[in-house]
Amino acid sequence: TPTIDREYLCSNYFRSILLGYNHTFITQLLEKINNPSANICLPLVNKWNGETHIDNLIIISHPEDAERICKKHIKKAPIFKSLLNTSIISTTDNEDWRKQRDEMTNTFLPKYSLQHVFPESVKRARLCSELLIKMSSDYSESVDMSDFFLNETQAQLQKAMFGFSDDFEEKTNKKVRNAFSGIESEYLLDFTRDALEETRESIGPLSILFHGKSVRDIRKSAGNMLLFAFAGHDTTANTMSWLLFEICQKPLYVVFELVFERESHFHHS
Repeated sequence: TPTIDREYLCSNYFRSILLGYNHTFITQLLEKINNPSANICLPLVNKWNGETHIDNLIIISHPEDAERICKKHIKKAPIFKSLLNTSIISTTDNEDWRKQRDEMTNTFLPKYSLQHVFPESVKRARLCSELLIKMSSDYSESVDMSDFFLNETQAQLQKAMFGFSDDFEEKTNKKVRNAFSGIESEYLLDFTRDALEETRESIGPLSILFHGKSVRDIRKSAGNMLLFAFAGHDTTANTMSWLLFEICQKPLYVVFELVFERESHFHHS
């Protein structure tokens, strides 16, 4: 983007990444150059090799270029390596990525593993209604539903997918979520260590992935543990918060759907 000041790009792109709005920042840049399909080059401040320096990243926006590149497995930049070591999303070794991907495939197959976690998941979901009644003092007080969803998706992840004990989930749930949001973030090291230790006693689909790992794989396992702990709850919780917001904005649609479903069930019966 030669028409935009490099210093502006460098500082503001870095800030957008830290604050999580880089996608909108890039959209604004494309609007400035009046070309939504342009491929642009952005300078990124990083410490990928241990020292602070600037690398140029190419952001692909043109659909034909994106299609061509998607057909090849391009080596990843070490953007997440400092945090996630050589986990599946941070490894820069394509063969290592492929091996990890193959190992994880069975974990997310409906009949192979997911059907075994459904009973625990349903059990926790049914408890949610009781929790909400208690938290709202029998519907008389408001509840922070965003925090509630974050808590429950983390609980589901630990109990159903990992098979962790109730005690471990209750001890770590709030603390690890706080750490991800920047509150006492050093706890992530303790959580990773304790969670990897917990996998030795649990047999959930995700715990099995860590069974039998050698000391040589510990950094990779630590990275994947953090990845599952964050991505496994945050995305779902925020989607549920957005869904609830939309439902509250359009309650008549919800009533219509419920009536339609009841009538359909009545006629089929």
